[in-house]
Amino acid sequence: MGLFSKIKNYITGGAAEVSVVFENPKTDGQEPMRLFVVANARDSCKIKNVYLEIRGMETYKKRETRTSTDSNGNVTTTTHDVTTHHKHFEKKMVLDEDVQMQEGEERKWLGEFDLPTDALPTYHGKDCFMKWEVFAGLDMPGNDPDSGWVEFFIQKEMNYDINNTNGAF
Repeated sequence: MGLFSKIKNYITGGAAEVSVVFENPKTDGQEPMRLFVVANARDSCKIKNVYLEIRGMETYKKRETRTSTDSNGNVTTTTHDVTTHHKHFEKKMVLDEDVQMQEGEERKWLGEFDLPTDALPTYHGKDCFMKWEVFAGLDMPGNDPDSGWVEFFIQKEMNYDINNTNGAF
């Protein structure tokens, strides 16, 4: 590769392509989550570390209405949507350090992590959703190549028996 290609890869993070491959993208949250971080080098590169970020994020949107009256008695009503984010879980892991990759080389790293026992299940509603995501990256000079946020799913069995509410009602 020429000098300009190396500079471009340094600035854009294009020295490597990073992806995440799950053993199974669905879990009940009881067993450790296992995945592979896969990196394909487009150029030779020195990687400080290979990292994985995990997050559980709840997002909800609500409509706010405000009414105001000016000095002439004119009433103005404005309505807008407010989006709120709440992080339920966040973790960062280093999978490997001081890695050298040559152009055309592919490497894989196994990532395994436990989820909290009280982890909320994944849900996608109209104005509210709970997402579980991972983000893999290569810490190297310039812009870090990364996978972007990749969603996985927590599915839990729900007990809808009204006779088994334990005093909740």
